[in-house]
Amino acid sequence: MVTELEVLKVVEKDLVEKDVQRAFDENLEAIEEGLRFVWSQVNIGVGVIDTLAVDRNNVPVIIEYKVDKADIYSLVQVLKYYSWLYEHKDFLSKIFSSKNVKVGSIEDIRIILVAPAFTEDCIRIVNYAVKPDIMLVRYLVGESSESKIKIIPEVVLVKRPEPIVCVDLKYHFREKENLLPLYNRLKSEIRKVVGDFEEKPTKSYIGFQKKGRLFCIIDVQKNRLRVALPLKGEIASDRFGGWPADPKWGYVHVSTESEIDEELLSWIRKAYNKVS
Repeated sequence: MVTELEVLKVVEKDLVEKDVQRAFDENLEAIEEGLRFVWSQVNIGVGVIDTLAVDRNNVPVIIEYKVDKADIYSLVQVLKYYSWLYEHKDFLSKIFSSKNVKVGSIEDIRIILVAPAFTEDCIRIVNYAVKPDIMLVRYLVGESSESKIKIIPEVVLVKRPEPIVCVDLKYHFREKENLLPLYNRLKSEIRKVVGDFEEKPTKSYIGFQKKGRLFCIIDVQKNRLRVALPLKGEIASDRFGGWPADPKWGYVHVSTESEIDEELLSWIRKAYNKVS
């Protein structure tokens, strides 16, 4: 099957921030799979948050949009929002409750800063000095053959605090006990092809790693397992998808034991060898 591709021309456009915000708010999954819009232009004690969202684990996310290069002051602005909400968790809970949105741990508030570019100081501070979970997303502006303006996001940096290890693997199978045999079969087959590895359940996912390096991430979903591998761009198959803004990780959905086949196991072996 031939895939139809269109090359966009990168253009210089003076965009208005509210237009950039609207474009992203209508398609937040272009930034991260499972990211869902809740509310925009939220007035708080230290300013106005562009967008509030929740991620696939129902963790609150602050999103700030810029039409110029983001610098230290942009970072300080969004960190002020973060610290104010962290100190006023009841206010945040009321917002999500008013929108009938189930929210997870408010302690784990995340930040996403979206801009056409970032200064070196901004990236350096996020990478080495900032505590909260923060993602930097830059975007290109392209023009299609029909003269339509399109925005293309790309993750620049993801800074996450050290994951919290779950006390029990069963944490991930709450009300999903029927998926535990499928998970155990997958884990058993992986051990056959790569040998021993460390199983590390965190609050967000189950990680398989060797010498501290992740080669496979399992996300227990409602009716299936999502098996993520650091092989984006290296696998040409309709089975293997990828998050649009993530340069590294793609995933395979596994719903039945028959899908734990040689093809999938060969990809997992490849991921294991890559990180080893």
